[in-house]
Amino acid sequence: MRFVLTSLLFTVLATSAHAGDISAPPGFNTETVTAAGPLAKILPDGTVLIGTGVFLADELSVLHPDGTVTLFATGYGDIAGIAQDPISGDIIVGDSEFSPSLHVLRDLNSDGDMLDPGEDTAHPAVLPVLSNGGVPLPFLLEFKPGTSELFMTGSTHFSIFPPLGVVLRIVGGTASIFADGMTFPADMLWDDDTMYVADAYLTPAFDFFGRVVTLEDGNADDDALDPSETVVFADGLGGASGLVLADDGSFYLSGVTDPLDFSSAIARLLPDDDDDGISDGVTEIYFDGFGFSAGLTLIEGESGFLPGAVGDGELLVEDFGVGGWTVLRSAPRAELTLTGTVANNSVFTLDVAGEAGAVPLIVLSLDQVGITLPGVGDLSLGFGLPNLILNLPVIGGSGSSALSIALHDVGGAVGLALSMQAFTVEAGKIGISNAIDVVIAP
Repeated sequence: MRFVLTSLLFTVLATSAHAGDISAPPGFNTETVTAAGPLAKILPDGTVLIGTGVFLADELSVLHPDGTVTLFATGYGDIAGIAQDPISGDIIVGDSEFSPSLHVLRDLNSDGDMLDPGEDTAHPAVLPVLSNGGVPLPFLLEFKPGTSELFMTGSTHFSIFPPLGVVLRIVGGTASIFADGMTFPADMLWDDDTMYVADAYLTPAFDFFGRVVTLEDGNADDDALDPSETVVFADGLGGASGLVLADDGSFYLSGVTDPLDFSSAIARLLPDDDDDGISDGVTEIYFDGFGFSAGLTLIEGESGFLPGAVGDGELLVEDFGVGGWTVLRSAPRAELTLTGTVANNSVFTLDVAGEAGAVPLIVLSLDQVGITLPGVGDLSLGFGLPNLILNLPVIGGSGSSALSIALHDVGGAVGLALSMQAFTVEAGKIGISNAIDVVIAP
């Protein structure tokens, strides 16, 4: 899977970047991947499915490693969840607008699509009617690892009040309520026998908040409806949508609202190392600047999704309404700071912070249209206008390397916009810093 994804990132070239829109902690690069549609699912065999339809005419296509796209399945109203049965290989697709709500896909002639007669059929399960008279519509689908037990998060139609959200357990043709008491349950994942669910819930005062709950069937009755089987892992967040679990035990939760500018963010939830059932700490605004951060896909190497050159992970983020997706990638730490004023006949200092032994450089450019280096990340500057590349001494034990720059008799440049960005090279990887934009002063 990792080879396929890396190939895609190198072949699907984004011609313009949005690095200035997304903020990440030092030690992560951001890359904008432009594709024919948002990432829908990466199947266990590495097949990359993207959404290429529109609302009420939704469809799935395969994004091949060479960047080409072929139609995979069609005829949906609004695709809501894709999961592959680890036992049978059947692919289940949810539809939150058209009937049936659940489809079973089988490639009967092994031609790589589900477009032939009999390859897309209705799932036999009948979804239950909830106490408000509505039937839950799917949001996400997930099989319990190693089994054919299908789980579905969903809620009743927004036109029915109050909205009710549940997690369903579907075995064969039988669908039963596994957990309730939610409003808009979204993503879910399994960690051993514990399910974690992201829920955007409505309070009695009609305020929306986000939380993550854990569900565990403690008495083996095939549900988590009994007392103590549902525990709130993290609460009071500004939304909840996508949810992934990293190898280091941290969770990443999308759909969180940044109250400062109402952009969408991704929170980081620490694991429960003290075994009290609650996350040991939450950084609510960890990655920020999305329109609406939705589906998350995490791919990790041997060292995991950690900041810095030691890390080996990629978090793929669906930004609702934006074609393609954003990759947040482990990368060498690079931070740029400016001391002084960038002005005619003056001296200013640029400092690059990173790990000892990293090789730093700085680019100064009058071109503020960012470009993307596929497989590396987005830049906040370009090379279509005059630019200057500055080499700095290797970063030492102090953790930084600085360079003072004197501007003499550059009156013709006064008033021009200038972008500055630093890069560090460490362990064969390139780290991209924050950008600093200034206007050259008199």
